[in-house]
Amino acid sequence: MRERLSALQLVLEAPMQVLDVTTKLDTHAAAARQLRSSRAFASVLAHVLALGNFLNYGNARVGNARGFRISNLNKLQVRFSCIST
Repeated sequence: MRERLSALQLVLEAPMQVLDVTTKLDTHAAAARQLRSSRAFASVLAHVLALGNFLNYGNARVGNARGFRISNLNKLQVRFSCIST
């Protein structure tokens, strides 16, 4: 009996869960499309790269980078919050 109730609950709740996940995925996809087509965002990323290359000038390993990982933007925030305090 317990298994049947669980199966019935899944059947009843699954469409709403699928709709919720689909809505969230659509929102994320739209945000990604906007970022990819944004000239302002591309400019910010280019400035971040230039700033990183300036700060690392003379370092043979990282001084003249051609790119960076987006996840490293969090490190940039920590670095500059430490400098400003």
